[in-house]
Amino acid sequence: MLLIPLPGHTPSNMVVYLPQHRVLFSGDAIYSKYPPNARFSTRKLIEEWIEGLEKLLELKIDVIVPGHGPLCGKSEIERNLRYLKSLLSAK
Repeated sequence: MLLIPLPGHTPSNMVVYLPQHRVLFSGDAIYSKYPPNARFSTRKLIEEWIEGLEKLLELKIDVIVPGHGPLCGKSEIERNLRYLKSLLSAK
């Protein structure tokens, strides 16, 4: 089991990765099927969120258990990244 800090939604956000099962418990770092909640995030936190999500793409993940929405796969990481990057380009 790996505990991975992933600030963004909040400064203290963390994900749990079970490499032997290829499962990620993402908490509020990944939202499945709707936009991530960046309402309380600063620009710096969104940048850190993006950086953390990009690192997650390097992991072998089959299933993501998000804090919000149904179980999903790595494609939701990419969707969340696109949304967060669009927020930064709009600011």
